[in-house]
Amino acid sequence: MNGWVQPPGMSIRSHEKLNILIFAYWHDRGWKGFVGATVKIWDLAHNMAGLGHDVVLFLPRYDMPKADLPFRLIQIPLLDFPFLRSLSFHILLAVSLLRRYRISRPDVVYIRRGISILPALFARLKKALLMYEVNDDPYAGSPGRSGSPVVRFADWLSVKTDETVLAWCDMAFVITREVRDKVVRRLPDIEPCKSRIMPSGANTELYCPMDK
Repeated sequence: MNGWVQPPGMSIRSHEKLNILIFAYWHDRGWKGFVGATVKIWDLAHNMAGLGHDVVLFLPRYDMPKADLPFRLIQIPLLDFPFLRSLSFHILLAVSLLRRYRISRPDVVYIRRGISILPALFARLKKALLMYEVNDDPYAGSPGRSGSPVVRFADWLSVKTDETVLAWCDMAFVITREVRDKVVRRLPDIEPCKSRIMPSGANTELYCPMDK
């Protein structure tokens, strides 16, 4: 998303400076200290800051590079143990949001799926424009996925989180047309006009066809 996409029914002027909060969560020890796991939202934060907006990116504390960033990077600590990573991250994220935005409010909250309902609830309470990125198929693991009760419950909870945030959001960015069509079939009350296709792609400044 290199520029501003105005959702239906919104009256934000294209030249207006916005306070944009971006949220993402993941866990993979192999990606610590490397932007690769969040490259799409990392580019989004850079691009929005380049347009003159005030951008804050919230990520887990995985020692991401901080030097010369055009936006603020807030790294939320977590307890790096099974079942405690996500819980500790979200508790400390709630504390950070209460401390930083107890009085002020953002204009836009942008969420990459998989983080939980907390940032979406924060956006609703603050009456901020809510944007949701569906970067993979939320229904890939359901229904009837084999596995332990914990795995099946996690699948169910993930789907319900997605469905709730999709119902609340002002704009959804979906990775493929097939995923968007599946979401619309599963959630017929979701307005199709508020979803946009935002496919992944290579950085053409770094990668290009080689000469024969």
